[in-house]
Amino acid sequence: MARVGLDFGTSNSSVAVLDGGRAVPLPIERRGADPTVLRSLLYMPRDGGVLVGQEAVETYTRQNTGRPVKYALKLIRVIEMTFAEVGTIQAPGYALVDENEPGRFFQSLKSFLRDQSFKGTSVFGKVCSIEDLVAEVLREIRRRTEECLGEPVEAWVVGRPVKFADRPEADALAERRLAEACRRAGLASVRFELEPIAAGRHYASGVDRPQTALVFDFGGGTLDLTVLRLGGAWEVLAVHGVPVAGDVFDSRIVEGCILEDFGLGASMGAGPDARPFPVHIPMALTDWPSIVALNKPETLEVIQEARRTSNRRRQIAALECLVTRNHGLTLYEEVRRAKAQISSRPADWITMNVEEIHFAQRITRGDFEGYITAERRRIEAAVDRVIATAGLAPGQIDVVLRTGGSSSIPWFVRMLERKVGPGKVVEHALFTGVAAGLALETAAGT
Repeated sequence: MARVGLDFGTSNSSVAVLDGGRAVPLPIERRGADPTVLRSLLYMPRDGGVLVGQEAVETYTRQNTGRPVKYALKLIRVIEMTFAEVGTIQAPGYALVDENEPGRFFQSLKSFLRDQSFKGTSVFGKVCSIEDLVAEVLREIRRRTEECLGEPVEAWVVGRPVKFADRPEADALAERRLAEACRRAGLASVRFELEPIAAGRHYASGVDRPQTALVFDFGGGTLDLTVLRLGGAWEVLAVHGVPVAGDVFDSRIVEGCILEDFGLGASMGAGPDARPFPVHIPMALTDWPSIVALNKPETLEVIQEARRTSNRRRQIAALECLVTRNHGLTLYEEVRRAKAQISSRPADWITMNVEEIHFAQRITRGDFEGYITAERRRIEAAVDRVIATAGLAPGQIDVVLRTGGSSSIPWFVRMLERKVGPGKVVEHALFTGVAAGLALETAAGT
């Protein structure tokens, strides 16, 4: 029976197993460009079944893009309420439900583990908790892992960030929820390890001389940092985490250069009745799930009035099309693509040409760096803090290990080089290094 390491990430997940003392990532993604990297996405079709990864994106896009949305008030469940004066009464619970919705799509599930306010969501009449949703992804990961290995997995070392959240109670809640999701998914004998320590463990397996390393693990949900002594003696000098999500950069891009193409700054009405188009409507586009929430009668009424009377009717028409024809995921996939491109080139274009949506916005690397100024400052301060906590000066760091997709953003590479010195910052297994280190940790359980 096998022992494996699992890196369940906000954006991507990977699994690795020991083979002759070497950590080997497993091909758990069937349709993506890299079979060892599974996007942490979930799609639950109305007619049953569960899809994850690239298959979830493709099926959602095929079934939803361009379809009309039809909302109706539906009875979700009967709610019991107890009052001191009258006792317990029952009241029907209603919600606006998209009658045409062929499936529910979920992303960044890991980020909701820390959210105490997230009590559950209705999936075609069944209320699913965050533990239920994460378990659906983990169950499919377990199935594919065991299919790759040809045998059951007897033990899992699962990664967790240094901090799910800044508040200790939210951090503890997130770990409890993740542990429960693992249990519901049928993962046997689970123990947790900090993700940056696992990445350092994997790098250290190939190191034959003493050195001091800073692990800069920056994925879609959190930034994790640790300072380690490697080579011979192994020592953790400091750890630090910041719940700054690489995924938030997508929202910053939308806010910085796209909202005007969907009506930001428009006015509606004429003459003395002219008034600004409500800012909160285009601003909702900065959060992908909120785009769907705009497709409600009261909001659509405002959008449709603006389409008739606005000084920017083309942009308002694009907004209405985006909202009512389910093009939100397409928009964010294009933003995500452009964000990746400007890590290797100075500029790129964000474009959409579908139905009534037609725009092309050029984004430069400098633009992007300006959009994320607040996050840059917070991350640089976190790097300073973890090095100081380790009792070191930046120049005493021998190597910086960059792992996680967001660690490739050029500004962060330059910032790290500026602090520790040239030639010390290395890319280390961006999407599989944590899982590989977790696999190495399984040896401690033998």
